[in-house]
Amino acid sequence: MIDGKTLPLRTDVPENDLDTFENKLLNLCQEYFLDLSKSELLQTGRSKDILEKYKENKSLSNFEQAYINEYLLRSLTQFLPSFLKRTANKVELERFTEEKAFQEKLRQEAIEKQKLLESDPVYIAKQKEQALLKKYEINEYISGALPIEISEILSKLDREIRLSQDEAVWLNTLGKKFFSSKVRHKFHRLEANYYLQEYKKNVKNIWNAINASSQLRKCQASLEAEGLLESITVSDKKDKKLLSAYFTTLGGVRRDLRKVNVAIDNASKAHNLTPDNYRPCTLLGAIYMETYQYTLGHEWYEKAIERGATDQSVNADLKSIISKMDKTKRNEMIEHLLKLDHLTYSWLKSLKVAVVNNPKIKQNKVEQTVKAQKKVSPPQSKKTVQNKQPKNSEKSLQSLLEQGAKAHNLKNPASLSKPSCMKPKKK
Repeated sequence: MIDGKTLPLRTDVPENDLDTFENKLLNLCQEYFLDLSKSELLQTGRSKDILEKYKENKSLSNFEQAYINEYLLRSLTQFLPSFLKRTANKVELERFTEEKAFQEKLRQEAIEKQKLLESDPVYIAKQKEQALLKKYEINEYISGALPIEISEILSKLDREIRLSQDEAVWLNTLGKKFFSSKVRHKFHRLEANYYLQEYKKNVKNIWNAINASSQLRKCQASLEAEGLLESITVSDKKDKKLLSAYFTTLGGVRRDLRKVNVAIDNASKAHNLTPDNYRPCTLLGAIYMETYQYTLGHEWYEKAIERGATDQSVNADLKSIISKMDKTKRNEMIEHLLKLDHLTYSWLKSLKVAVVNNPKIKQNKVEQTVKAQKKVSPPQSKKTVQNKQPKNSEKSLQSLLEQGAKAHNLKNPASLSKPSCMKPKKK
């Protein structure tokens, strides 16, 4: 038996070989099993005599010869189990030793292979690239084959080197799918650092501080930007364009920090300084939308578009604002804007559908109840349904109209009375 498999017995062994094997086996048995002092077999006086006679090479009768052979076989039978166990252990130990040696050989080969790889410039570059992709959360398998531009850009960002204008343009256009949040954050941080250094070289050039603050906003450092802008004295400045940019940027920073009132004040100052500039209008539109004053937000966005803001930039602003709202407020804002201008905000319908397609469990229950009521209740004429309205429904509706009039500063609410053309003529 080898490795758990029983090998077939050979039947082609010559007779002479069998005789030779038997003689050798008997000789071995005689050598190892005729020591009476070590034998575990039952010894009788007669067997001792026969064994002694056999050891002294005296002639034996046929019976005595047969007895000796039987004795030897019985001794061998006792010996075999321990022998087989020891042999199996030895084979297993040898197999284990060989396997260990083989594994060690493979390990050494792998080490040598790794050493060769680590000395290969191509492999080194690939490993660095993989590390950068992981660090900046770019999945190369989703993104497909990596262009050479992204490797150079990531290497620069990691070494705190500002990107060239061409690289920045590529990242915002052709390489947009690689512009992950971490890449974006690092890019704007390096831009901010550049303008901060330029401003330190010449504190009279406030434009560098404004540009630095704009970049700081984009890498979640609005508090740092506010401190920078507040440290600048602008009361003696006469350049309206500069002042407008300063107050617009400061207003945006304070919008980020949820300082709504001062943000509105800053944006209003910027608008008064440059009434034809769309940027303060866009800022005011965003602030009012975020504070749920949708009509005011809509009006300021319209002013921004009239002054040169693109529909795409305004829509991107709105998408960003809506994405941060909970479902209730999101739906409320969409409904309000659609009522204000159904055509301009028609693209919001898709966002509204997304909200409606994921209703709450409570809404599902209400819909199911309504369906069940429709099945149970027989169809009724419009006249019957109108007659069954609660008596106080007109009072409730009138109250809602009065609240709406108050909210929109109207002198008189809309009347619930039927128009004159609907009143019955007197007979």
